[in-house]
Amino acid sequence: ERIYTPLKRVGNQWHEIPLEQALDEIAEKIQSIQSQFGDAAVGIWKGEALGFAQQENLARRFTHAIGTPNYFSNDTACFCSRYMGFASTYGCELFPEFEFSKTMMVWGANPPYSHPFVFERMMKAKKNGARLIVVDPVHSEIARQADIHIKPWPGTDGALAWGLIHQLFMRKVADMQFLEGYSMGWEKVQDYALRFSPEETGRLTGVSPDLLDAAVDALSADPQATGIYVGNGLEHHSHGMENIRAIGFLPAVLGAVDTRGGNRIYESPNLKKLTLYDERPLSQWAPIGAKDFPLLYQYVRQCHNIRGLEAMTTGKPYPLRGILMTAANPVLTNPDTEKTCRALSSLDLLVVRDLFMTATARLAHYFLPAASFFERTELVTHGLSNQLGMTRRILSHENCQDEYRFWHDIAHRVGAGEYFSWESEEELNEWLLSDTEWTAEQLMSRPEGIQWKPVAYEKWRYLPFATSTGKIQFISSDHEALHYPGLPEYPFSPPQIPAEGFLLISGARRRLFNHSRNHQIPEFQKMDPEPFLTLREADAHRLQLSQGEWIRVIGPAGEMRIRISVCSNDAMREHVVTIPHAWESANVNQIIPNDVLDPLSGFPVLKAVPVQIVKEESIPGCSY
Repeated sequence: ERIYTPLKRVGNQWHEIPLEQALDEIAEKIQSIQSQFGDAAVGIWKGEALGFAQQENLARRFTHAIGTPNYFSNDTACFCSRYMGFASTYGCELFPEFEFSKTMMVWGANPPYSHPFVFERMMKAKKNGARLIVVDPVHSEIARQADIHIKPWPGTDGALAWGLIHQLFMRKVADMQFLEGYSMGWEKVQDYALRFSPEETGRLTGVSPDLLDAAVDALSADPQATGIYVGNGLEHHSHGMENIRAIGFLPAVLGAVDTRGGNRIYESPNLKKLTLYDERPLSQWAPIGAKDFPLLYQYVRQCHNIRGLEAMTTGKPYPLRGILMTAANPVLTNPDTEKTCRALSSLDLLVVRDLFMTATARLAHYFLPAASFFERTELVTHGLSNQLGMTRRILSHENCQDEYRFWHDIAHRVGAGEYFSWESEEELNEWLLSDTEWTAEQLMSRPEGIQWKPVAYEKWRYLPFATSTGKIQFISSDHEALHYPGLPEYPFSPPQIPAEGFLLISGARRRLFNHSRNHQIPEFQKMDPEPFLTLREADAHRLQLSQGEWIRVIGPAGEMRIRISVCSNDAMREHVVTIPHAWESANVNQIIPNDVLDPLSGFPVLKAVPVQIVKEESIPGCSY
């Protein structure tokens, strides 16, 4: 089903056209939109399906090269909030070095399905005697491997983190020498944590004091070799970023920052910088969403894609009339599918670059075939091992442009060619490496990569943290400057559990699929042919539902029809149900609103969504 020829949509029909004609028409339309509505009326939307590193930064470079600050991506529903939560404390994200950990703690993630290479390292540690704590309302695949499985109410992870911090101080496990020497504000952390007694933590989270004690025992055994992994499940709550900030305090309290088996600070080779934020800050334009969610733009230079969709339909704060999208599928991955489709369909220009005709691509004016990872050469880095390598281009297709060639060709057509002066992806890679001791040719001759620098631990002994004070900042000055709480305060109320309804966790990973990818593979379709709503046996009995029965799920943004899968009562918390995302046949995002957002990060609430479940035959013809 891969598409190898550029397509232009005329009415409801697709027509094959030459690549040069497609690029000429797209460039002409970009210039027309910018001439009529201003340079910022065109935006770029990047997904993750075609790669990271320079693939992302090339899109960012093009954005500023043509005079618009509006760079959107899937990251504003995945990753950014987690990064912001850690960066507000440490100036960077921390990464667990699980293969050497003595205790591993996984929050809101399922690495066997989402990050198999991380899971491999975890299982190596378990074979060497490491303990595993999993925090998840669902008995997931990683939870089945756990020594301790904690099932809090969805979205109450911050209260659980504060309860653990309280116990670590009370038991004198907290690394006071590290806190006093390398952090600021730990005294206020200790004072605030006093509010979270085991009983109060249990009231807020549903976690028993005994289970809390067991987790503290495990964390206390070898504190500095504790690796803590925060998945994107925590980002999708109304208090998500503050929850992550509180969890992010744990490595510092344990003294497990940049330690062997703890939580490492990545180092990066001295590659050239592709982005143009310093050279062309575009201060004359307000990046869309930066006013409502200033921390998002301050930390990661991302525009808010839900506010971007609103700008497409309302023209506020200014018109957004054109989008160049690469490797993204927001029709299946963004909340409120109807609003997403309506916004994208309203554009004067929507270009989608991908390998296949996706649900989003069907709305486009132009479809451009992209190059897969087999068809490009790309620098890759791995921060845990300080590895640097180069992928190898092993085949090519005439009309399937790599990322650099596409942005290069459009930039030269719209008068921004000076920013894309390299003739090829290979030449670009040489430039990126020019401040290092390595050449692209050397890396290509070493397919296993090179270690550009020996791994170093406890770098804080001689290097300051990347914060304004050079120390760990428990009280965020960035937050206080914007009149947000300096500490990640927790709302002292238990979650609102619907009396007759459920809390929906959407987006749980499936083994064979990566978001909306791989669904078209016949073997995978046979093995996992359809999504299900999973609910506990007791809830199915109460609703008089049986395995495989059709139901309707009514949510804040609409309703959907799906079949049920019944699990044991201990497989998840009561009043909780799950539905995977990115299935076109049963798109859970059509029932999830896009106007319930985390006030700091702007992330949509995709977990703990209140829903009602009704038997299919009891509401014939029902329309939400």
